[in-house]
Amino acid sequence: MRRTLIALGLAALGCATTPLPADRTAASQAAIGAAEAAGARRVAPAAVHLQLAYGELAAGRQLLDQGYVERGRYVLLRAEADANLALALASEESMRLQANAAIHQVRALQ
Repeated sequence: MRRTLIALGLAALGCATTPLPADRTAASQAAIGAAEAAGARRVAPAAVHLQLAYGELAAGRQLLDQGYVERGRYVLLRAEADANLALALASEESMRLQANAAIHQVRALQ
């Protein structure tokens, strides 16, 4: 009885520290959505990483469906990272364009 309780306690502890595949999938989807909203498709380097994120999301889901939970988690984590990179690149481009517009306005005032 005591061994059973200890085993259940350790199993619960392991589940509490490892994100569930659904959580990892949702985080990847959210990151992809944020990159899309930032216009990552219109910025060439960002679009590459966004496309990678979509492919990794699909591959991660497939791995989870096949029972390869740990591999699936890692692939979904890569999908999230690529989507975050796409978001950063798209945001950088937007800020660069705004800075150039501000420079032109300042020059026009001189």
